[in-house]
This record gives sequence, C-alpha cells and structure tokens, in this order.
Amino acid sequence: MLLSNFEIDMDILDPTYMTSVSKLPDEFECKCLVDIEEIRKIARAANQIRNDDLVFELNIVHDKLCISSESDNESIRIDIPVEEQSDDRLRTTLKSVYSVDYIFKITNALYNIGISEVNIAFKDNYPLKLSCPLHEQGELTYYIAPRIID
Repeated sequence: MLLSNFEIDMDILDPTYMTSVSKLPDEFECKCLVDIEEIRKIARAANQIRNDDLVFELNIVHDKLCISSESDNESIRIDIPVEEQSDDRLRTTLKSVYSVDYIFKITNALYNIGISEVNIAFKDNYPLKLSCPLHEQGELTYYIAPRIID
C-alpha cells in the first residue's frame, strides 16, 4: 500500500495490522555500509552476555559508528567507518539503543538468503534503517524502533 510518500506492507486477509506509524525522517544523519557478519557477531555476543540492547553511537571526531553492548561483568564493541553523514547534522554525538533480538533475527535472515552487506542509517531516537539490494532491481528495508532508556 502506498499513500503519498508513506508505504506499508500488510496481509490482505488480516486488516488488524493497520496501526499508527511514527514519522520516519527523510534524511538520516549517519549512514554506513556494514559487513553483515560483523553485525551478526556482535548480536550473538550480546545474546551470550545476556544483554537485550545494542547501542549505536556515532563518534563525530573519528567518523566511526560504534556498536556496543554491555552487561554487569562484560562488554563488547565494534567500530565501523562511516561513509556518509548529513552536512547539517548537529555537532553532538548521535546515540540510539535498539533490540538485539530484532537485529539478530533480521541479519540472520538476510545472511541466509545470501546478503553479505547491509546499509545502516540512524538518527537520535529514531528507527534504525537496515537496507540492502535484493536481486537486481529490488531493495529490502527494515526499520527497527529505538528503545526508550530512562
């Protein structure tokens, strides 16, 4: 279903999927291309240390995306070079927290169909956008809502 510039996929047989959807940004402040195996590694490690969250943080000084997770006794982290940043972005650190369970399941599904790299885009407290080309003309895009951390 395509309404104006908003698109939603739903099961035709079950209209209960229609829910209100929060506004998605037109432009994300951080974009990078990531080897899907790197994300799968950190998601598996976060599961092993029994943490439900992955923290995505843009280091503005070094233009690196840091994905990390920590529990009371252990922590893990990977740094990924950032390809593209919005020119009008704030000069503060971008940081959002997302569910490791969703990221783990999505990246495993993508890996199983032969996807090796995924584009990541995020912005402070907005959904994480995971996208990748699908065959020759398609694109697969997932949005993962941020966790609200007090």
